[in-house]
Amino acid sequence: MLRDFNLAVAVGSLGLVAFCLQACGDRESTQEVTEVDVAPAAAVNAEAAAGVLWQTDPEAAFEEARSSGRPVMLYFTADWCPPCHDLKAHVFPQPGFIEKSRLFVPVYLDGDQPQAQMWGDKLGVIGYPTLVVMDSAGTEIIRVSGGMNLTAYEEVLETALSVTQPMDDLLASLDGVGDLTLASCRRLAYHAWSMDSAYSDSGYEVGVKLLSASEHCPAEVPVVRARLKIIAAALLAPTSASDVEQDGEVTDTVMWQALEDVYNVSQDPEQADPNALIVLSAPQEFYTLSYRFGEAEGVDVVTPWVESLARFAEDPGNTSFTRLYAIGGRLTLIRGSAEEGNIPEADIVDAREAVARFLDEEAVGYGRSALLVPAVFTLTAIGDNEAAQSLLLEEMEQSKTPYYQMSSLAELMEEAGDQAQALDWFERAYDDSKGYETRLRWGSDYVRACIRLNPNDADRIVAAAIKVINEIEDADWSARAQRNIDRLETSLTDWSAGGEHDAALAEIRSVMLEACRAIEHQPAATCEGFLETGA
Repeated sequence: MLRDFNLAVAVGSLGLVAFCLQACGDRESTQEVTEVDVAPAAAVNAEAAAGVLWQTDPEAAFEEARSSGRPVMLYFTADWCPPCHDLKAHVFPQPGFIEKSRLFVPVYLDGDQPQAQMWGDKLGVIGYPTLVVMDSAGTEIIRVSGGMNLTAYEEVLETALSVTQPMDDLLASLDGVGDLTLASCRRLAYHAWSMDSAYSDSGYEVGVKLLSASEHCPAEVPVVRARLKIIAAALLAPTSASDVEQDGEVTDTVMWQALEDVYNVSQDPEQADPNALIVLSAPQEFYTLSYRFGEAEGVDVVTPWVESLARFAEDPGNTSFTRLYAIGGRLTLIRGSAEEGNIPEADIVDAREAVARFLDEEAVGYGRSALLVPAVFTLTAIGDNEAAQSLLLEEMEQSKTPYYQMSSLAELMEEAGDQAQALDWFERAYDDSKGYETRLRWGSDYVRACIRLNPNDADRIVAAAIKVINEIEDADWSARAQRNIDRLETSLTDWSAGGEHDAALAEIRSVMLEACRAIEHQPAATCEGFLETGA
């Protein structure tokens, strides 16, 4: 019998690739500062990666690109983002990456800075980390996120130097697809589709194209072909979940083919192991459909990936962040498919030892702060929430972004049913957060937690919402700010769905209207329409 599987939910909440590669997608601690060559304006971000000559002014970077003929490499990041810390600790300091970066004009964009938000809006960046390569004329060549093998980043940059075709044109050319070049296949396989708002509403269509493209890539790059197949299945799944199979008959043959392709990939370690972590960032529907496929075809869709993730975790060519994430993902796969959700005791012991070992090896710096997310993920996967809570409390003392650990602790408290403690930690996280965009997000999270955990405390909810709104008085309005305001409005509207709290909504709306008068670039429709139905 198939079990409902919640791995994607667990991975999404911790945020890698999504993996925030999705923590960082709209939310999802640093210790040591590493000296770096950056423009004077970036002094506050001096902890960017060693050796990369980061600039912080995109306009100046494009001027330099036009005069030098080099492409521009825009790196979008945030102080609190664990996958970003992984890149800073393990990828950017690599000699090969530093050498490749000299062929670009690299720009470091802190998500709390207005310029970063302006360029993020322009390029449809919806999560961190996101690295976008553009030619000197401003045409996007490729975008990638975190979670890849160390050498993959250098290969992607090498590919970016050899192509000029925009991604839209490349996708359009796949309609009459013939043999594809290695460069085209790499661009399609490593593009951060989940971090690109341009394709948010066309996932199924892109998935169809990628599945077809996988058959036309050079045979000598099986890893790239396999990556395309897995990503295609992940993009197809949300649309196909409701009707891929009816009464034993396959109705979506494309999705079924994708599931078969992914299963075949799992049978070949050469193809599966380098791509194992992509499976962990797939949406919930991917797992539901995979189990339906396995049941219908009489095959085991879980064990091959469990084994692949174990090998991935042992590969020193992967970062400690991704290796520990693979351990947690492997355990969650085991728990999700085992009878009564039990994990073998030997695996539990090994997991605790792995967490301790990786943390010992990354005692300070970005590597340490990055590891907290997969460490907590792994500990909760084996059911040791107490150890996870203790780790978060301990690291909070030395973290430069303790509000991130506070939020994680709040989530664990909520899961444990301790609503009062959870709500207090959500509030502390908001109060401690730094940076305009960060505070808006953490504030929105706190208001929604108030509604979710204590909906009867109207005074607290109103006070929290007004506090958040007052913080946007003098700031420009970005797409990220809009998303947080939309989430806030939706939660408040749902809270008063029966009209019980309409007076509270009217009070909050009046504060928003007043705040909007001081905002130069706000969309009028958002301000005038905010909580209008509850007024």
